[in-house]
Amino acid sequence: MSDRLHEALQVCLEALSTGVDLEACLQLYPDMADELRPVLGAAQMVAAVDIPAPAPQIIARSRTRLQARAAQLRGRR
Repeated sequence: MSDRLHEALQVCLEALSTGVDLEACLQLYPDMADELRPVLGAAQMVAAVDIPAPAPQIIARSRTRLQARAAQLRGRR
């Protein structure tokens, strides 16, 4: 990805996060609109997905397993 395209993507993602319309973003970079459109569209879809936070007991169980595994690996040294 070129530096210019990367910069355009960053600017557009920031603009989208503040409520700017996709087409308005693409008008800022008309020469790169064909490259930006699919990436920005995907970003909008991802942002629209409502992923619930895991239950506290799931987080605690995962943390316990991670700590046990870390202790196990430290013991191998």
